Amino acid sequence: YKAALNFFKQPSSRTLTSFFRAEGILGMDRFNVQDITTSSQFKGESDADSLRTASSYADVVVARHPSVDFDLFGVYVATMCGRDFRYVNAGSGPGEHPTQGLLDAYTISESFTGELDGRSIAFVGDCLRGRTVHSLAKILSLYECTEIYFVAPEELQIDQETEDYVTERGVTIHKITDGLRDIAPLVDVVYMTRIQNEHGGGGEYDPRFIFDQDTLDSMKEEAIEMHPLPKREEISPDLDYSKDPRLMHWREMRNGMWTRVAIMSYLFGVDDRIRQEYDRLENVIR
Repeated sequence: YKAALNFFKQPSSRTLTSFFRAEGILGMDRFNVQDITTSSQFKGESDADSLRTASSYADVVVARHPSVDFDLFGVYVATMCGRDFRYVNAGSGPGEHPTQGLLDAYTISESFTGELDGRSIAFVGDCLRGRTVHSLAKILSLYECTEIYFVAPEELQIDQETEDYVTERGVTIHKITDGLRDIAPLVDVVYMTRIQNEHGGGGEYDPRFIFDQDTLDSMKEEAIEMHPLPKREEISPDLDYSKDPRLMHWREMRNGMWTRVAIMSYLFGVDDRIRQEYDRLENVIR
């Protein structure tokens, strides 16, 4: 019987809710800490001590934090607490969002019948501070013949660390600063992002990078659009009423819950048992 603490020091809707639901599907006890003013951190308790305390009550802490280095505290706690304790990064400032990267990779795989080699993807919007961009780009660099377009104004172009990481692994990259329109017909995936105001973003969204009906019409029939959400002006509101199957952001969001079920199952070593039970029930039904 396992317990999970969802420790979110930044706002969240989808990630927090999907983790909470995933933990429930697996029968875990779970509780949330969201409002830091009601915790001992309001009294000055350090992040390290807060996590160390949480490790006494939970078997896994799922944490979102504005710092890109908060994972170091997770490693510290896992090393020092003397328990079989797990830590999951649910978003670290403008740095990484590993579980979003995994659910995005799953969504692409699902859309292309399991084939991730040879895919081309355009990351559009705030590539500099978009943690989901960083994580998914690095995951896709594990596959053969990946081609990535970073489509953003110069001031929001991809950070050097992510660029170096993917190019060192053989990814072909293109930096596009003059808009999305000419790139959308070329790629398998158009991955939209909003400007990350919470990490220093500001100003209006450049209309050259908006995804609208014309952009959708220009895409290949088998291509897909994705967005980690929340979305704002970067996707035309007219598309909210479209049933075009290439618009994948709502399916992508639902995939997040099941991906996080899989992650928790793997972390606690019950994934094989679940697969075996699934196979057994399939055979019974047949």
